[in-house]
Amino acid sequence: MARRRKTDLPQDMITRVQKIKNLSPENVNLREAINSFSRHHLTKGTRQSTINWYVTELLFFERFLRQNNRNLIPSLITREDIEDYILFCREKKLKPTTINGRLRSLRTFFNYLVEKKVIQDSPHAQSAACPPY
Repeated sequence: MARRRKTDLPQDMITRVQKIKNLSPENVNLREAINSFSRHHLTKGTRQSTINWYVTELLFFERFLRQNNRNLIPSLITREDIEDYILFCREKKLKPTTINGRLRSLRTFFNYLVEKKVIQDSPHAQSAACPPY
């Protein structure tokens, strides 16, 4: 028996993703990019639990950047930002599977931004410290 996908979204999420139309490198911040990424997965038919997981993991990264006074413009996020995030996660004694999950979400997110031409290259792909632990 096939598993039924749950597509009901909370109204606040629907409102947020409907506001996002186009991303452009000059005026997009990280939160807008995350919302656009969520919208993309919603239109693709991705399961709600998967979308929630992506958003949660990406918001952890956003919080790290914000708390460390890093740039919140996706095109200005660097390999060093991601490497520092990995070190931060390791200092917090997160399990390797948790860190790898966070890195998977970042990789998928940055690949989406490259596909949408918001950024030229993924900072995740440039990082030597991003292989699985």
